[in-house]
Amino acid sequence: MASERKDWRHKTLASALRDGYVHTPGKQMIIGVNESITYAGAYQRANVLAWHLSRVCGVREGSTVVISAPNEIYVPVVMAAVQMCGAHLVHIPPDLQDFELRRNIELVPPDLFVVSSERTRKTIASICPDHPIIMIGGFAGEATSVEQITRQASLESDWEFPASKARTTIVLYSSGSTGTPKAIVNWADSFTLNAVALRQALNLTPDDVVYVPVPFAHVFGIVGLYATILAGATVVTSAKYRSETALNLISNTRATVHLGVATMFLRELRENQDEEWDLGSLRCGLVAGAGCPASVLYEYENRYGCRIMQSYGMTETAATLTVTPLDVPVEVRAQTVGIPIEGAAIALAEGTNEILCKTPSLMVGIVQVPGVCELDLDEDGWLHTGDVGSFDEHGFLSVVGRIKDIVIRGGINIFPAEVEALYESCPGVVESCLVGYSDLELGERTCLCVIMAEGDTQTSLDLRRFAVGRTEKCRIPDTVMKMAEFPRLANGKIDKNELRSHVKRVLGA
Repeated sequence: MASERKDWRHKTLASALRDGYVHTPGKQMIIGVNESITYAGAYQRANVLAWHLSRVCGVREGSTVVISAPNEIYVPVVMAAVQMCGAHLVHIPPDLQDFELRRNIELVPPDLFVVSSERTRKTIASICPDHPIIMIGGFAGEATSVEQITRQASLESDWEFPASKARTTIVLYSSGSTGTPKAIVNWADSFTLNAVALRQALNLTPDDVVYVPVPFAHVFGIVGLYATILAGATVVTSAKYRSETALNLISNTRATVHLGVATMFLRELRENQDEEWDLGSLRCGLVAGAGCPASVLYEYENRYGCRIMQSYGMTETAATLTVTPLDVPVEVRAQTVGIPIEGAAIALAEGTNEILCKTPSLMVGIVQVPGVCELDLDEDGWLHTGDVGSFDEHGFLSVVGRIKDIVIRGGINIFPAEVEALYESCPGVVESCLVGYSDLELGERTCLCVIMAEGDTQTSLDLRRFAVGRTEKCRIPDTVMKMAEFPRLANGKIDKNELRSHVKRVLGA
């Protein structure tokens, strides 16, 4: 593993597919709901596609290729082919509104598009009428599709594409929880570096079957893909996440590792209350993207023997900065996001406890104006994350919340995560999220939004009373609002901007 980290800049998704082709050609590289691709098939298809991109589409070193698709099984094939050409890859979430798609294209102008929906194809054709468009994942209409290109082409004697050694980038868009999404530019090999660390943390081997439901258009999905394929293991995914689909896939493929956000694990526990699906094959999991209720880690481990670890990272660092070791007690894994991975450094800013980081996988920069890529570090070279944290006596990091999410109630700083952690132990509360709303007297008051277990009859007043005696009076929620579901971003996180707007509308604040 140490030699892998030493040579991380020379390892690509394409070279990992080639390793699988050489050593385990018949092994499944990726399994979807209705089809799968072996390592041999994936590597051969990536080469055929690379030849097509080069000869027919004019893709070369320095070109930029956009892919906008859900978790189709051909996505890693496209990623590998683009890398072989020495081109840069831009992941745009599928099914954006037209104005969002237009803005993203303006920020990072591409030379070629690979898209999954006919609506997206038509929108792009109107914006960039002279640019080639390839479809992926089904209906292609009059357009050419990745599936057609790679299935119909015959392998020539010199079928292996002469892979470029150019250092390329992967561009991702932030979740937009702070406003308009930004284009974040990462070196592609940063995902290799973090994938090696993740592979080590999860003890991944070629025998593992890794369920990756998080979107491939987001940082967690990409590092999950890299870690699994670098290990020579099998990826399991679906184009759209649904708890029933997830349970079927985990059970039918005998998945051993589960990557996901907290909401996914919560929904699976609820859906499988009657133990209709056998999840006993799962040995471990990783939750990232947002904090996970401690009850989820306890219940998953008690019911299935699946040890879940937490991780902390962000798009700006190609995902992983910290992980909780699998061998520490569940009490520790439930309360912290662990220790920095090799090469990463974490510090807390004096006075604010804002989490600062340094890492070799740090982004190239952020594009907010076309043609301008900026990297904003302080004078000592630290990236300010905007998160607030603390260290325990063993050096384990906990994320308390976001600086921008702090509610200042009568001059007192209230961190939502602290109140939400309290309600993890409240019977009947499945998930909670605290937001602030305007108040003439105190400046802000707090509203705890909750999703309750089916059949629970507690009133909002009952839920407020739960906090009495368990926390300071100022931290007892001023209002408790019961909801069927929370608004979500594409990556599964709670859309706090929309939730605040909803609370404001309901309360007339």
